[in-house]
Amino acid sequence: LDFSPAQIRQALYSTANFTSGVPALAQGNGQVALNAAWLLLRFTNIQPRDYTVDAPVCSPLSQFLTVPDRGPGIYNRCPAAEGGHAPNQQKSYSVTITRNSGPAGHRIHLLSLVGNDGTFSAPSLVDLPLGVAKTITVKAKPSLGAHSAVLRVDDILSSGVDLRIMNVVVASNDLA
Repeated sequence: LDFSPAQIRQALYSTANFTSGVPALAQGNGQVALNAAWLLLRFTNIQPRDYTVDAPVCSPLSQFLTVPDRGPGIYNRCPAAEGGHAPNQQKSYSVTITRNSGPAGHRIHLLSLVGNDGTFSAPSLVDLPLGVAKTITVKAKPSLGAHSAVLRVDDILSSGVDLRIMNVVVASNDLA
């Protein structure tokens, strides 16, 4: 059978088992479930699509990114006084998603947070027309420490999960 690397990757990521109690930042998409991935490849017409994600990044080195302070997922580990989180402080993050391939027209995508410990919230749906940038708001209200979740973006008419966006925030007390 002839599958592209993109089809294999999407099947592996879409069927991975997320381990409860292990932070998303420690496991990514989860543990590979080879049998489930094979079934998805073998019995569906999995067609990976291309998406672009633009999200805020705050770290001591984020100014050196290709686009300063921007990346493919939320990442905030700055001190609270420099744009980061204080414990139990809520912040809103604008995340822009663009669907670059697939069928023309409007496509409804389901949004779900995997590995969320209650820190993050996001809308449950977004319409992503081909080639149109859409901005959603992801909110975070972390307790002390590092928190992460994967935001899954899934076209309801396609096979597999179309896009996964890692979100990480660190809430700390500023040192005197």
